Amino acid sequence: MTEVDGGSFSIDAHEWVLWDLFTIEPWFLLQGVLLGAVGYTAQRSEKGRRFWMRCVGALFLIALTTAALGVKAG
Repeated sequence: MTEVDGGSFSIDAHEWVLWDLFTIEPWFLLQGVLLGAVGYTAQRSEKGRRFWMRCVGALFLIALTTAALGVKAG
């Protein structure tokens, strides 16, 4: 069961969760994709682009792993 604010989720009481999920959070995904694309195109050599892709991929895997494990920062 999913809980919000210490209680079970109710669409009437927690509509702000859906608002955040569908209107605000996608912008963070778009920003990440754009940052990755700009960083990739800023590299002048093929070696630099491979290094950039490895770094971005490694950081993505770390973020995905911590999210899957439920690790919270702060």
